[in-house]
Amino acid sequence: MDWVIHQIFVDETQDFTQAELCLLLRLCQNPNDMFLTGDTAQGIMRGISFRFNDLKSLFFYASHSLQAMGKTTGIAIPEQVHQLTHNYRSHAGILSLASSILDILVELFPESFDRLNKDQGLFKGPEPVLLESCSFSDLALLLRGNKRKTSHIEFGAHQAILVVNDAARENVPEELQCGLILTIYEAKGLEFDDILLYNFFRDSQAKKEWRVITDFLEKLCSSDKTSTENLVKISSDILEQKDRPRALTFDPNQHKLLNSELKHLYTAVTRARVNVWIFDEDKEKRAPMFEYFKVQHLVKVISIEDAQNLSTSGMFAEESAPEEWIKRAQEFMRNNLYEVAAKSYRQGGDDCMANVAMCHQMALKASRIKDNPALMREAFLSAAEKYLEVELPAKAAICLQNAREKELMAYAYDKAGQLEKAAETYRKLNRPVDSSACYERLGFFDKAISTLYDHKLFDMANDIWKRYKLQIKEFEKVGKSVPQHIIDHAPKKHTEEQLAFAAAELYHSTNNVGKMLASLNRLPNIDHRTNFLTKHHNAKNNYMSHAAEILMHNGCIKVAAELYLKQGQIRKALVLFREIEEKDLVGYCQILIATIECTTHTDESATSEKLDQIEQDLQSAIDLYHNLKGKTCYKFDNPKHGAGEAELLLGQLTDDIKRITTAFANFTFMQQKQYKAGQLECSNWMVNHSDLSKRQNLEKVINAMQDLFEVLRIVLTADNLLDKEYLKQIFMFYGLETISDTHVVLNPQHKPRILKLDIRRYVSENDLNTIKAEINTKDAVRAIAEHLINRGREWFKIIEVEIHRQHRRFAQCPLYTVGLRKNIGSDCCGGLHKKVTQKEFRELIEIDQLFIEMEYYVDEGISVLLKKTIPSEIKSLLEKFINKKYCSCELLVGDLFQHFRHGTGISDTIHQAMELQTALTEYQTVQMCMKRYFEHEYDFIKEKTNLKRERNTELFMKMVFLMKLMKLDLFIETLVFSFEKDVQKLYMVRQFLDAYAKMYSSNNKTREALILFAKFIQQVRYSNYELIFPDLTLLLTWTEFFTTTALCMEGKFSSNPDPWFVVPSSYIALVYFIDSSYRKDNGITTFESITRQKYAPESDKIRNRIERFVEMLAGTDNRLNVIRKVFQNLSEAMREVQTGDDPKKGEIIDVQYTENALNAICVAERVLVLSLILLTNMGMTVYSTSESYIIRELCRIELPLHCPERLVRALEKIKCSRGVLDIVGCLQIIIYERDDDLLLCRWNQNKNRRYGIVSEPLQEMNMLSSTFSSPETNLVIDNPEIVLAQQKTVVEEDMHMVDEQTTDDEAVRKQLEDENKRNKSAVVITKFFRNFMFIRKCKILRDLCEKGQRKERLKDELGIFADIVVDDKMCGICGEVFEDAQKESSKHASYAEITRRSIDNSSRQPTSPLEAGYLHLIKGMDGHQSEISATNASKEVTEFSQKESHMSLQSHCQKQTQFTFFREQYVKEIKKDLDDVKIFIETYELRSTAAKTLYKDFTLKVIDLLSCHEKLENIIRIIMETKDWCNTTVLQKSKEMIGNMKEISQWVSENYGKQSKVL
Repeated sequence: MDWVIHQIFVDETQDFTQAELCLLLRLCQNPNDMFLTGDTAQGIMRGISFRFNDLKSLFFYASHSLQAMGKTTGIAIPEQVHQLTHNYRSHAGILSLASSILDILVELFPESFDRLNKDQGLFKGPEPVLLESCSFSDLALLLRGNKRKTSHIEFGAHQAILVVNDAARENVPEELQCGLILTIYEAKGLEFDDILLYNFFRDSQAKKEWRVITDFLEKLCSSDKTSTENLVKISSDILEQKDRPRALTFDPNQHKLLNSELKHLYTAVTRARVNVWIFDEDKEKRAPMFEYFKVQHLVKVISIEDAQNLSTSGMFAEESAPEEWIKRAQEFMRNNLYEVAAKSYRQGGDDCMANVAMCHQMALKASRIKDNPALMREAFLSAAEKYLEVELPAKAAICLQNAREKELMAYAYDKAGQLEKAAETYRKLNRPVDSSACYERLGFFDKAISTLYDHKLFDMANDIWKRYKLQIKEFEKVGKSVPQHIIDHAPKKHTEEQLAFAAAELYHSTNNVGKMLASLNRLPNIDHRTNFLTKHHNAKNNYMSHAAEILMHNGCIKVAAELYLKQGQIRKALVLFREIEEKDLVGYCQILIATIECTTHTDESATSEKLDQIEQDLQSAIDLYHNLKGKTCYKFDNPKHGAGEAELLLGQLTDDIKRITTAFANFTFMQQKQYKAGQLECSNWMVNHSDLSKRQNLEKVINAMQDLFEVLRIVLTADNLLDKEYLKQIFMFYGLETISDTHVVLNPQHKPRILKLDIRRYVSENDLNTIKAEINTKDAVRAIAEHLINRGREWFKIIEVEIHRQHRRFAQCPLYTVGLRKNIGSDCCGGLHKKVTQKEFRELIEIDQLFIEMEYYVDEGISVLLKKTIPSEIKSLLEKFINKKYCSCELLVGDLFQHFRHGTGISDTIHQAMELQTALTEYQTVQMCMKRYFEHEYDFIKEKTNLKRERNTELFMKMVFLMKLMKLDLFIETLVFSFEKDVQKLYMVRQFLDAYAKMYSSNNKTREALILFAKFIQQVRYSNYELIFPDLTLLLTWTEFFTTTALCMEGKFSSNPDPWFVVPSSYIALVYFIDSSYRKDNGITTFESITRQKYAPESDKIRNRIERFVEMLAGTDNRLNVIRKVFQNLSEAMREVQTGDDPKKGEIIDVQYTENALNAICVAERVLVLSLILLTNMGMTVYSTSESYIIRELCRIELPLHCPERLVRALEKIKCSRGVLDIVGCLQIIIYERDDDLLLCRWNQNKNRRYGIVSEPLQEMNMLSSTFSSPETNLVIDNPEIVLAQQKTVVEEDMHMVDEQTTDDEAVRKQLEDENKRNKSAVVITKFFRNFMFIRKCKILRDLCEKGQRKERLKDELGIFADIVVDDKMCGICGEVFEDAQKESSKHASYAEITRRSIDNSSRQPTSPLEAGYLHLIKGMDGHQSEISATNASKEVTEFSQKESHMSLQSHCQKQTQFTFFREQYVKEIKKDLDDVKIFIETYELRSTAAKTLYKDFTLKVIDLLSCHEKLENIIRIIMETKDWCNTTVLQKSKEMIGNMKEISQWVSENYGKQSKVL
């Protein structure tokens, strides 16, 4: 209850410190009602210097302090201190003596006390007595009177002997010991009739300081002679006596001690009511004060002679009645003066109380021995013993407590009947049983149980509970009311359930399973038992089995089976599930048993020692799942998915591709919601174990790469409802279960797939030995993503190796190609050792396309993910996925532009060329990847820091042709202009681009194209700059093409009656190949274009262009010399060739050619063939003026070692030739060995022919000359080092070309200048519009921000329902997944979607279940696969989309109503309850490890709350997953949870507050 102190009365105020007085002010309701009295002259307390005037400042500061605290009640500062002038204790004689002491204080220490008027006595009395004798015997003589024969001097109860301190008391003679001897400090506040001040000056700390009084006296006498105001008569004759004390001048700093001594003297004198006797044995120290008192006639001096003449009755000692002694003793007891109290009790005849007083004195003395703990303990023990003798056990207990003898103290309390204190002491002694027994005897059952509970004696506490209930029953039985103290101390805090639970915890910690189970059996709630066992289960204790047995005994078989399942005792769970016919769970258990008992290797193969049994279990699971009719089953969205898991595992065990295929089909059963992770697992097996040489298998695993990146995208960035559903499915596949937005759990006992991943950095080893290991969702996502990326990289490597193997299989062997056929062994490279057919080349291109398609899936998947917000380490892995990007595209380009020559089987006819062009444009994935390849290459050369920046020519040459050939969506003109604008220079590649543009124009202006290409060649020759020099393979390809074109035009318009020319058949095929790039775009072929030409070109104009090609090859004007350059490259490349020596024969064996060397041989041979073709046609369709230059360069060639024999023979024969006929013979040998044909061609002038060229194999040589056209040629053959005159080119043509080039450069410069001017104007206009656009964008940004904020607010309001929407992929309300058929039909086609038309499709027979059509799989760009049959392959698209059709269903409308009701119920009631409980749990740290200690008294109730909260969240999660919106248990569980929270909220808050204060 609240209390208030209205008034406080304070006596002896001078003995209080300022802090104590301030505290009293605060305690009083109204400080102005306080009453304070005191005498500052008696302020003898050390450290306290008090004056009543100080109270004013104290009240002042207290007033301001209260105002600062907001208290409105004011404190008035005292205006006046009242003085009490009349003394009712002492008479005038004593008061005069006291006043004289104050006069000294006023003079010497005026600031040390309040200066007041002198006290007035009510009556006169005897003067104080000074005994001049220094002998104790004289004092004894005076005190004894007529009782001189007694040894002790008798004193009365109203008489006291005052000494300075305890040491002085000890020195008091034995004769005086019968009196009441007190120190001045002890006597303060007491009154006596008579006092004897004994040896005050002798025992005083002051020595010479007393002589200051003499100085003061002298000054007083001198002033008395001049003043008439002093009423006291002064005897100045005393001052004239001899042996007076010497005066000492007062120094306030040196004589401070005198202040305290004078106050002690004043206090001692004022203790008497009647007589004051002053005796001192130190004559020197007493002299100043004695003289001071004598001079003023304030005392009666008794000499020795006077003492002998006094009456025999004595002057001081007198007797008192026993009652007076008892009364005085009681007064001493109240003032804690136990020793004198004991003396008084004895004088009064009360020995018992005297003993009690002595006990108190012993305890008091013991408490003061603080510097010696051992001695103090002995003193307290002695005091306790004495207390027990006088039967004061409570006081004895206190002494024992101070002596640290708690056991004896408890015994004392118990004996004294103070059971509560005894119980508390036993508790401190850690004797809970004795403490609890004391509490129980008192009827404090709550404390008795709590004491045992705190010491973990739970069974004994339970026994007290039982006795309490028996006692209550006894009262009820006899009809008596239960005593109030038992009701007040009923055991409410610790229930029987709590005791049983705590006992189970204790026995669990000590591994006493039997007692633990016995304690659990006392819990009435089965959930409490099973939850306890489940929580404390580990691999060693097998608690889960006990929990399952409890459930089984109570009829909860399914729950028991689920517990066995969690524990890892799958076979026990299987038996119970079979008993209750839970088929889906039976199947799951069978799969789980197989998973645990199998060992799955990194390549997804599996082995087991119990193979037969596992096969039976898995087959049984497959049959069970196929017989299930429900849409969902345990752990799977569809029974087919469960069957797929079993088929997959069975296929891994038996290495059966048929099983894997069936598993894939089961995983793909639901087209809208496939089991994507399972599909990946099947594909992984296919990658590692299937025969990838079979094209159908290879196609499947390549398309699986798209699935992999789709799953990876879902794992990393699930941003819609369907993706989140798939993510849960993926987690489930890896053995993870979502428990919240931030965490997932796994059961290590089930050996889930996640354990094969790198998760040990996220989960401790201890957790992996439990049945529930928790992982952060982000960590799980990171682990799965890293696993998928690593798996994808492994796939890519395996598939890449297989593709290269198959590529070598259908490509010609490089050694065979260059003529190194002696070096070909059975295991050289796996390539073809023959001419490549059209079928083989088409296979080669298909392999390239498959490779490109796979790389496209990888590139597309990576680019999509890199645009998302994903972890940095995942980004790093993705960036390192492919070591070299677009190697597949380079492989295709290399097959189309071969180093050796234009390949056979590519375009032997125009129809073959067109079929190839169709195949190249058939697959959009290939087209998109090629486009990205060229964009990547363009960005690479456009970088200013790139050293190969000027090597743009070959890129644009490849790009412009393949752009047309493969119908790529590229704007080459824009790219070239942008590049030229960036480098501020016109590059020569523009001439080539213009030439090619003339060809694919509507009329194929071949002549103009030839002229522009010749300009391009001329620029190449003039530049003669390595970096801008195009790739030789490309340059030779186009040179061969335009050479053939020029020869055809020269043959048509030649004046010779029988014009002919000789070319290889590969040149004609090359023309068809080039034509196919624009043939379908309403273009005409080259030969048709030549046929349509009606007018002959200017004289020698065509030949002059051919001459440019000759000049480029032979370097006739000392510029570019291709022949020399190519063979120099050959010499450098052949240095890389490695050889081995045969030590026996001394021969070189085992020559190892590098790829670079083989390519150099191919190019060299190609240049040689082109040179020989030009030589063969000289004189007929080519100028013969350059003949000697070509021959000279060919004769100068010195081949390095290990070159192909045919190349060596050809050059040797050239060096021996004497005419064109010899050159053609050499050419025939090379052409034949190159698997080519040398054709004799003529132009048929028949206008009705579409293609005018007519060719036949060159067999007859009659038209060929046996000599050379130029006489210098033979000289060159004989001496290749002969110096030939520099050939003069056609000046007009050269000048014209230079002028054209200059004009073009000027045009570009002018174009760039105009562009710069336009840019400057644009800057001005841009500045004008910039502000306008900035304001507009700010408005748009504001609108977007507001829209985003509204969206976020709406999401916050919707909470968990934010993702429950109906979109184009899924109905979040019903859980139905659908896809719009029109949307599906618009997706890009992939290589595997389109039925291939193989060249010999009819001859190919299926060799595996996949090829035989065991399962028809269709796959799209989205990665979805489905099982189809011939009957439903052409299913018609319905009038409405699936989404619209679904939303019109009655079942959807019903679900919509249920969902709306559930959402409103959740938002209004359930969400608030969940939030309140969540805040409560987090605020009071109920889930922390410290909660067990913080709330140990009601752990069970805390567990109930946490369990209820978790169950409610699980119910809501299940409702959200299963779309069971009509579930009614959720509201009931919510109310139960709130009830649990309210029940413990007060206890929890109190305990948490106490703990916080402790911390």
